[in-house]
Amino acid sequence: DAALIDFADSFAEKSVRQPSRDLGEAGMPSVDEFADPSGSLASVFTPVFFNTDEYTVNRKDYVESIRRIAAYMKSHPNTNVIVEGYCDERASEAYNLALGTKRANFVRSLLVKEGVHPDQVHTISFGKEKPFDSAHNPDAWSKNRRAHFRVHQKR
Repeated sequence: DAALIDFADSFAEKSVRQPSRDLGEAGMPSVDEFADPSGSLASVFTPVFFNTDEYTVNRKDYVESIRRIAAYMKSHPNTNVIVEGYCDERASEAYNLALGTKRANFVRSLLVKEGVHPDQVHTISFGKEKPFDSAHNPDAWSKNRRAHFRVHQKR
């Protein structure tokens, strides 16, 4: 659907306000309070995958996934996420950290543009560290080029 692709592409370079507070500060949960989504949350907070050397998404299913996450977060304002940006192993550490940052920030910008409060979404880049699949082949690399979500829900 062209409208979905235009939606994603239109926010690739736009700046979105960063959270007003850091994690662990003034009522914000600390990093260690976030966990991989489990149970019903695992079907909402699904990873988003990227092509080599890209930080935007244009596949309809990934854009719809980001919209599903945004809808959930808007209806559950006590939910916070960390969007983690990852890369495959084939470039320098510095390049991959920068690309992972762009991937995480791109996903964050789409969530905020969909109406999620900026304070609910933080980002971090792991570059090529912490691969999902440690094999050294194209299949593993495609699994490692991703944005992954860690979730915290205030009770």
